[in-house]
Amino acid sequence: MEKKVGPNSLFITFEGIDGCGKSTQLLKAARFFEDLGYEVVQTKEPGGTMIGKHLRSLLLEEGAKNQRSEVLMFMLDRSEHLRQVIVPALEAGKIVLCDRFIDSTLAYQLEYPFEILDSLNHFATGGLKPNLTFYFDIPLQTAINRRKNRTHTDQIESRSIEYMENVLARYLKVCMRDPERIKIIPSNHSIDQVTKLMEGHLRGSIESNF
Repeated sequence: MEKKVGPNSLFITFEGIDGCGKSTQLLKAARFFEDLGYEVVQTKEPGGTMIGKHLRSLLLEEGAKNQRSEVLMFMLDRSEHLRQVIVPALEAGKIVLCDRFIDSTLAYQLEYPFEILDSLNHFATGGLKPNLTFYFDIPLQTAINRRKNRTHTDQIESRSIEYMENVLARYLKVCMRDPERIKIIPSNHSIDQVTKLMEGHLRGSIESNF
């Protein structure tokens, strides 16, 4: 049985490849809710806890030694993140906005079928899923162009073009598995246009949950 967040809280996650604009839109969403008087917690995976910061360094800076270790390290980060940050905030009636969550694992861990990753995610989260997830869909070359001026690229996002194309394909399959929760936002438009599309879903989520 899946856990559900409390009726006076919202858990919203932001997904997509690096360069899709999800981090920018998370900030826009935080401002949207704060302007309406809600208390917002912004967090991310990996790295939302002290343990997570160490794991983030290992995963994104040094890289795991093998794929199985990488998956398990992400799950450790997620389990601690839920216990220390996400669940307490939701129990306090806050809105939690998280940069990456369970769907990133499904999209990026190409060596493993969804069934295995579903089981690991469920074990790490106790069955807790977001109320709403945004997937910011963008052509790979557009994302690459946006990242050209960055001075640093992590170990995962610097993998081959073929790998990233497969990640994009997996993300779309993930979206198709849960279309009620996951909303696809085309993000190769201006920031304001993307924000407008996102805010329409945010208003709908408020009406459904409050």
